[in-house]
Amino acid sequence: MKRLWLLLIVILSVGMLSPAYSQEPTDSEATEEDTMSPGEEAGNTADNSMQDQGQVMQVGAAMYKDSAGNLYANSRQYFRLNASDDLSRIEYTEYKIDDSSFRRYQGPINIEDEGPHTIVYRSVDRAGNQEVDRVYNVTIDNTAPVVAVVPARPFVQKDGKTYTSPGNTFTIRANDKYSGIKSIKYGVNSSELRTYEKNASIQLTESGSQLIQWRAEDNLGNTTVDGSQLVEVDGDKPTVVIKPTQPLIHVGETRYARRNTGFDVTGKDEGSGISQIMVRIDDSDEWQTYSDTIYFDTEEAHSIEAKAVDAVGNESEVVRSEFVVDDNPPQTELQPVEGES
Repeated sequence: MKRLWLLLIVILSVGMLSPAYSQEPTDSEATEEDTMSPGEEAGNTADNSMQDQGQVMQVGAAMYKDSAGNLYANSRQYFRLNASDDLSRIEYTEYKIDDSSFRRYQGPINIEDEGPHTIVYRSVDRAGNQEVDRVYNVTIDNTAPVVAVVPARPFVQKDGKTYTSPGNTFTIRANDKYSGIKSIKYGVNSSELRTYEKNASIQLTESGSQLIQWRAEDNLGNTTVDGSQLVEVDGDKPTVVIKPTQPLIHVGETRYARRNTGFDVTGKDEGSGISQIMVRIDDSDEWQTYSDTIYFDTEEAHSIEAKAVDAVGNESEVVRSEFVVDDNPPQTELQPVEGES
């Protein structure tokens, strides 16, 4: 009887000294310490032969957990499955990603496709006992944020250049589809980028070329290639000219317009270009958009005022022209005169 008890003790001792395997917890079971942090290596083994593989080199691997408990990783992040069984030991571990079929686990796994994914995994011991499926949800994010410069007044494109007016402001908006924005940096005519505060307005005050630069990083370290936009701040006023189709006649202090004389109004701008020309006829209360040559059909004094507006909103000085329209020819009468030879 003593020999039988001694034999049982030896058998139990051998079983307890077998290699131990720890199953990684699911999302609901994981504590803050259990959850992999950004850059932490997460490889796995399922039995003795796999434990000799050592750690997996994962340059740039990253994970992030948001305030709601959602997990994000990039495709350089690997995941290891560790299984253990107290008695008959592990026969195999298998897993599947999303709707694929189960496959035998051979070593650390990673996911290439961006977006939300579900890893389902389980192990079977040598006695044929199958573990209840475990689920691990993770969203893969390999893409840097998209950044946009949003001006208060739209920038103007002309001949391959971007124009704006002095004093215009802009904000920087960054969007990241998955893990979210970690930081935005920017600079204006500066080699050193500073932190951008959300929704802050940045004003362009100096005339001339202004270089806006930016960089955005998401919570997995995906960073935009340094972006930039060259903006020409156009503070120069356009000019405007009123030109009659026929020369005006000066008689003393008065200028006369001949019959059928028209008046053309033209604007000139070296920067963003003319957007609109406005005219006001005979001191009317309203300005109107100039579209074509102006004619007058009444024989009296008239005036034209004109101004030009460039594409970024700079207005020219107002130009005024005054004249009298003489629309009828003179009338000559012949009268006989007595006594003249």
